[in-house]
Amino acid sequence: MPRLLESALELLYPTRCAVCEAPGEVLCAPCAQHLTYINQATSCRYCGAPYGRALCTECIEREGRRAFSFSEARCVFELSNPLRRLILAYKDANERRLAEYFARFLATALPLEWRLWADALTWVPADQHALRQRGFDHVGLIVRHLAVLTGLPARPLLVKLPGTDQRGLTRAQRFQNSQLLFSPLERPTEGRGQAEAHGHPQGRGQNIILVDDVLTTGATLDAAAACLLASGTADVRALCLARTW
Repeated sequence: MPRLLESALELLYPTRCAVCEAPGEVLCAPCAQHLTYINQATSCRYCGAPYGRALCTECIEREGRRAFSFSEARCVFELSNPLRRLILAYKDANERRLAEYFARFLATALPLEWRLWADALTWVPADQHALRQRGFDHVGLIVRHLAVLTGLPARPLLVKLPGTDQRGLTRAQRFQNSQLLFSPLERPTEGRGQAEAHGHPQGRGQNIILVDDVLTTGATLDAAAACLLASGTADVRALCLARTW
């Protein structure tokens, strides 16, 4: 957007905080301070739940620990009200400027070991209905900003198929509903030299960080990671903005 037009729009419609509506920034400093960070030293390394490092009540069931298709998970925040309002403003009110904020939060929580381990970033894509409704892939936009901050390439590797909305479902229903949610992204046929030049576009044999906005039961991320592994990805770790528990 030309700077003059941007300045004019700012005069007519000044930026307000998406949480408290104070003028100035899309996320003001006081509201940012009220976001509930998860302490990574005490969180569950498998599902990202707070306080689950020693004994996680979120991913250990009667039969034992749930076997996710992703090998580790890291979540930045607990899904409290300030963050919930930010996510709704981003996804449903088209406040796309928040993508850069979310990417910075994710980059801060991304340990050096993960950055050295990973070959690329990918994300849980929106389905066609959500794309038509919002006009953009909300997690994909965050990951493009995250790629700039980390130096890791962002690669679209998945397609989300039509399925039942996960909201309102029980844990068991979420896992059952997620089994056929994803397929590998089909790409035009390439010669071997082109494929190699593009750096294994399907992620075959690579370590992938899979990004999503919210981890609830892990069912959606599990299905996405399973699809990546079935397509030849070596290993998948999950990185999410928020964790419900």
